Amino acid sequence: MRKLLSLLIVTIALLFSTHLQAQESAKSKGGGSGYMGPNNLNLGLIFAGNIGFHGDYEFNMAQDWTVGPNVDITWWNSNGNSWSAFYFACKFRWYADRAFGITNNQWDVFAQGDAGFQAYSYPDDYWKNYYNYSAFNMSIGFGGKFHFNEKVGLQASFSFPFFSGYANYGFQFGVHLNL
Repeated sequence: MRKLLSLLIVTIALLFSTHLQAQESAKSKGGGSGYMGPNNLNLGLIFAGNIGFHGDYEFNMAQDWTVGPNVDITWWNSNGNSWSAFYFACKFRWYADRAFGITNNQWDVFAQGDAGFQAYSYPDDYWKNYYNYSAFNMSIGFGGKFHFNEKVGLQASFSFPFFSGYANYGFQFGVHLNL
């Protein structure tokens, strides 16, 4: 666990240093919204009675829409048993800035959804047979971003899964980097 945390901290530090040397990318403009979704790397923590790490990258799909890979890793303790979950998905975001008339480029609001697969580690065979979590999962959510500048900002979102599973459930808070 400590090795995983150390690896994550080093990776984030490298991403920040690489990000600061990256070329300036043009920000998407659509009808005055100025949302900064495309080419964002979003990294953060998940809080939902458990704790975990979240990461996704956004590619421009259409005006106000992004799509990209999403990875969530969570772990928790329950009744003296340790659990962990890994979730890999395709995440879609609709930036609602234009629809809501948000013209301040420091703020973005969005609705999001994802579909993907999750894997769990169980404490023992009893729990593995007792809980039958679906390998496929989908979730919906909403959130917002505050941009300090065109490169770095904060993001907060909430997701709720459709099927049984907790790999991508809960409140997420983190940073985003416009690469």
